[in-house]
Amino acid sequence: FQVVGLYKKYVATTTNDALLNDVYKLADNIETAIRNEYTLSDTASWCQPAKTDFIGPFEGEGTLIKGVMITVKAKYYFR
Repeated sequence: FQVVGLYKKYVATTTNDALLNDVYKLADNIETAIRNEYTLSDTASWCQPAKTDFIGPFEGEGTLIKGVMITVKAKYYFR
């Protein structure tokens, strides 16, 4: 699975460094939620974050958008 998180800030109210800190926090929160719910609501035997990539920043119309893509590996056993 891949989980994507996007974060948007207005250029006038932020710097790229502040945006990076917010996106790192977003990635950490997503990874923590995945680790805490390691069975995906009892649909998988286990799952864990495998890779985290950061995307952007993209600027347009007075806003900065930065994203994170987290690859999640999960194991399923079918009978």
